[in-house]
Amino acid sequence: MNFLKNILRMAMVAFAAIAVTACEPNNGAEDDNTGNGDNTETVQPTALYAEWMGVWVINGDNKIANDVVISAKEVNKSIELTGLMGLPFSIVGEYSTERNDIIFSAQVVEKEYEFNGGEVGEIQLLGLDRDNKYYGIDKNGNYEIAIAGVIDGGQRAIVRYGVNQVGYPKFMAMFLTAKIGDKYYDIGNDIPTFRAIATIDAPATASGVTPAQLSLGREITHLVH
Repeated sequence: MNFLKNILRMAMVAFAAIAVTACEPNNGAEDDNTGNGDNTETVQPTALYAEWMGVWVINGDNKIANDVVISAKEVNKSIELTGLMGLPFSIVGEYSTERNDIIFSAQVVEKEYEFNGGEVGEIQLLGLDRDNKYYGIDKNGNYEIAIAGVIDGGQRAIVRYGVNQVGYPKFMAMFLTAKIGDKYYDIGNDIPTFRAIATIDAPATASGVTPAQLSLGREITHLVH
């Protein structure tokens, strides 16, 4: 069974069991059932949130497609997307129940990853703009890159963040990269773009991702800090 199917199976088991249980303080009063003073409340996923869970294909407007799995992180508040660029990493998106959309921001995905050759560094999610400039996290913070939502006809899609914000970077892609010291490196080329939109579609089959140890590519030089 391929990597994506394993991820999906584990995610669906956890989701079916309701992934999040919120604990509330009760000022020392004993619980009527357990006597241990803990009250728990199960958080139920909304129907719209649940519809995001599963295997999807991100189809970029550059004709590059990625099979991905979306699974619950904090129910009704955030998700994990695994398989971007065909890589075995999970990025976090913040979910809005009011808008039924997911915002993806620049983030550190893994703090310590050992690459082929023995180098150890971070895996980061960054934004790429239409001028082929890459935006680092150092001084830009965890800036927003893209929004996944539902558009006309029920089509799910990814568009750039900040469309209506004057002066906001015109991002066309979010991508995974390696940071070693103060340098960034490519770790893959299969990056779907959203110069207009990237669609999110149900796949015919899940081709999976390769969980092998990664090698470093070229150094990224057009970086906006």
